[in-house]
Amino acid sequence: LRKNKTLIFKYFLNLINGAFLVLGLLLMGFGTWLLLDRNNIFTALDENNHLIVYIFQILMGTGSAIVLLCLLGYLGIHNEIRWLLLLYTALLMWAVGVQVVLSTFIFIKKK
Repeated sequence: LRKNKTLIFKYFLNLINGAFLVLGLLLMGFGTWLLLDRNNIFTALDENNHLIVYIFQILMGTGSAIVLLCLLGYLGIHNEIRWLLLLYTALLMWAVGVQVVLSTFIFIKKK
């Protein structure tokens, strides 16, 4: 019974990790596409597009960090390394917390 619970937990972690991996790859791809495509609406609207370039680079960096975090999680899940799983959990909670705080800050500053 304990082995079944562990197996179900591993599959659940892999599903969540896979969803975050897809999210990270989408952010990386979206940031790269917007950075390299000179015919998009953002560069057409703004002549001085330094801020827009920084935002696209932040998207790419965030996506890269999420992908690296997911690879760390897959390594910990597959090899069942306890300290790596704890590190993965702590970093994942930190990343979600930062995203919530930044989203709240952006929402407050928008008004």
